[in-house]
Amino acid sequence: MLASVTLLIGTTVILRMNKAKYAWITGVPGLFMTVITFWAGLWLVINQYLPQGKTLLVTLSVLVMLLMLFVIVGTLRRWMQLLAIRTTTKDAYGNDVKVVVQE
Repeated sequence: MLASVTLLIGTTVILRMNKAKYAWITGVPGLFMTVITFWAGLWLVINQYLPQGKTLLVTLSVLVMLLMLFVIVGTLRRWMQLLAIRTTTKDAYGNDVKVVVQE
């Protein structure tokens, strides 16, 4: 799950750098890994942890999935914002970027 979130955040950086044509390289595997890990997490909770009465594992698994879902939804919202921006600016290094992040 951590790797999928890392790929999604990397895609956000690529979009911010105005390199949208390369975003699929990290975006597609990131989305694929996100779906697979959430599916596996739900399967574990429903078919393994709940029937065996492992409430601590259920609680921790659901908590981690909710926190990661919060990050993923924020990332997807940011993608939509970045894809809607048509103008670029120069950063401190002279590169064209969509949004300048202050240090």
